[in-house]
Amino acid sequence: MAKWSYSLTAALLLLTGTSASLAQTSSPCPPPETLLSNNDPVYHDAMQLAGVLRNHGFVVQCMFPSTLGSMFQVNDGAVLRSTIEGEVVYRTDAGDFEVLFVPKPQTFADFKVEERRVGSGYVYTLTGSPRVSNGRFEFGRRQCFIKADNQLWIVDYDRRAKVGAILKSRN
Repeated sequence: MAKWSYSLTAALLLLTGTSASLAQTSSPCPPPETLLSNNDPVYHDAMQLAGVLRNHGFVVQCMFPSTLGSMFQVNDGAVLRSTIEGEVVYRTDAGDFEVLFVPKPQTFADFKVEERRVGSGYVYTLTGSPRVSNGRFEFGRRQCFIKADNQLWIVDYDRRAKVGAILKSRN
C-alpha cells in the first residue's frame, strides 16, 4: 500500500451549519439506491479507506456520494467533466467524514484553500489542481481540509485530530 503522507495545511473549510456531515451523532443512512455502488469509479479506493476506518475502531454504517463533487465539474471545451475520481461521505458512529479522491498517482498537493472569516461564517477560496468550477464558497461552519496522497478529507474542525491520528499511523 502506498505510503500515506498527510498535511494539516492551513486548509480549513466549510459546510453549512445544518449539514449532516457536521453532526456528532450518526444520522440514518440514505435510501439504498443512493449508496455508493461498485460501478462508481471511486468504489475501490472508497472500500480501502472504509477498511482503514474500521481498523481504527470506527463503525462505517454506509457510504454515499457527497454533493461537493459538483464543485469539481468544469467545462473542458464543450464537455462538462469532473476533475476528481469521486467523492464519498462515510457515515460512521463518530459522525460523517467526506473524502474526495483523485485517480492515483495524482494527489491534492497543488490544491490550495484560503480561509477568511466573514460574519458568523467562513469564505473559502479554492485554487490549484484539481480545478474547481467556482473557486469561492461560503459556509456556516469551520471545517478542515486534510490532504493524504490521492485523498482530500473534509472534516469538522473539532474532529481533525482524529483524522490526523489515522493518517499518521499509516506512515
